[in-house]
Amino acid sequence: MAVKRTFGLNPGFYWQTVETQELGCQRPETMCTQQLHTEIAVTLGYMSLFLHPLVVHHTLQLLLNSGLDVCGLRLLYPPPGLLTNSTGRVSYGEGDDGADRPVLALAVRGPHARTMWQDVTGPSDPLLARKTDPASINALHCSSKNLTLLYSPRLASRVHRELVTWFAGTVPGDNSQNPDQAPTDSSAPGDGEGSSPLYITRSSTTLCATVKVDVFLVVSPVVAPCCYSQVLSVCEGRGFSLRGVKRLQLPTKRTQALGLTSQQVSVFCSPPTVTVDEEKVELSPHCLVLRLRRESGLRHCASLPAALVKELEEQRLLGCIHIRLSDEGKLDPSSCFHMLPYSESLLHSIGGRMWAVPDPCNVVLSKYRCPSRGWFLP
Repeated sequence: MAVKRTFGLNPGFYWQTVETQELGCQRPETMCTQQLHTEIAVTLGYMSLFLHPLVVHHTLQLLLNSGLDVCGLRLLYPPPGLLTNSTGRVSYGEGDDGADRPVLALAVRGPHARTMWQDVTGPSDPLLARKTDPASINALHCSSKNLTLLYSPRLASRVHRELVTWFAGTVPGDNSQNPDQAPTDSSAPGDGEGSSPLYITRSSTTLCATVKVDVFLVVSPVVAPCCYSQVLSVCEGRGFSLRGVKRLQLPTKRTQALGLTSQQVSVFCSPPTVTVDEEKVELSPHCLVLRLRRESGLRHCASLPAALVKELEEQRLLGCIHIRLSDEGKLDPSSCFHMLPYSESLLHSIGGRMWAVPDPCNVVLSKYRCPSRGWFLP
């Protein structure tokens, strides 16, 4: 009876946690109960979207820049009645002649994913999108509200319903022991309001996530301490939780282990200078080192430095960085920030144990500028 209760349940969500080769610090002092507000957003892409490679590429690029991960992707041929019941629309893109048309079901995961995804897609009306979100997908690629590119529910209850419809792998009760086998009658009715009559062949896993890993973010001395609050705010907004902090001068003999280029060595290991009353004054050569944790941490390391520079530019803080650099041209993110995968040897090379971080649930990160002297100073 216990086995029957366990394995005789109707199939529901099928999540798989993917193990990667990336590492995370397992020391007891680094354990924390902080849970970032991770959400899942779901969207249905019509033929007017996925038949145009440039539009798909642009969508995925905006998705990556927003710090979101694709956790589910399926190409389906649902009957028109199911699609109408799900989206409330009658027309679904190019070539709608009443026949079964493919849709691309996409689920994304990340911090505040629903809000971030709505910023990527914009309003469904392209005229409104061009006024409110001119850089969104609908503003740039949608020509008419009658020829929609995609459907994205906003309410949490609707998002949950769409996830159940497209990713739960619904099968009839008498087939629950073999969920990979689809029944021959594809028009069987559902089991109540909100149920889905969609019967499809599926694998045992339709949604996936990755384990959380640690990375190091090294902030060079040219970034003034008044910018640190913005750095922490951007990291948290993109799903990185703070696990350790330290401020130190990087030794030049260990630059190879840190993966610094020759151009970065001159910036990260030397004290910046500023001119005061026609005299050059050396500032502190200490770098700020943060240990961050996130799902798919290494994948998002590539876009984090550019996002940090963009935020500092929007807050008009690049001026205090340019005066510390000899180059007055366009600011290179690699001159300000350097990302590294976590390892015990790398932790030892920067001095071992980092300062413990208080429970972030009780910490409020302020976006206002802070004085140059504070708790970051040694």
